Amino acid sequence: MPDDEHSGAERQTLTWEYVLPLATNPFIWWDFLRVVAASLLIMELLVFAMSLVAGDPVWLPLSVLALVAGILAALFLIATLLIYGNRYRARFVVDAGGAQMEDAGQGRRFRWVMAALGVLARQPGAVFSSTAGPSGYGERISWREVRRVTVHRRLRVVTLSNSWRSLLRLYCPPELLDQVAALAQAHAATAEKRRTTRQARTRRKKQA
Repeated sequence: MPDDEHSGAERQTLTWEYVLPLATNPFIWWDFLRVVAASLLIMELLVFAMSLVAGDPVWLPLSVLALVAGILAALFLIATLLIYGNRYRARFVVDAGGAQMEDAGQGRRFRWVMAALGVLARQPGAVFSSTAGPSGYGERISWREVRRVTVHRRLRVVTLSNSWRSLLRLYCPPELLDQVAALAQAHAATAEKRRTTRQARTRRKKQA
């Protein structure tokens, strides 16, 4: 994309609302599974470390880990299907400074319910962070952090990632998908150019 098109893109600001599916959203489930897996791994390592200190090292059996994962999944389904009817309204903002996803009226209720379910599952915060949270919920992502922009056209989602994980997913209505994708790619490309320029200057200073 030419530089003048990049400059034009940088002057744009897009704001829209979108109703996200929860229990039927593959991205939500992928994030949920990642968080649950990390939580179970930490729990397993903590149990092993404490038992090792006590002189009788043990590992939690897989049946226990599977039970905890099943309880978390059941609580997640209860929250998303029965309490929210599989719908969550979010607001997205994309501008020159970065991108953001925030609640559009349900945020406080959503946080309290998910936090309560996390406590009941003895995994405080895990349930909530596995839904809207892991992909940048409530946080502003700077373009300096973005290394890759991935467009999922079938699901109408634009994923902003750093070098190792997704930072934010932008859920788009059909009429905005191409515009959001182009804007995100332009900003990411501009940020990459600036990053490359800074690195080149740093190398020249070190060589001088």
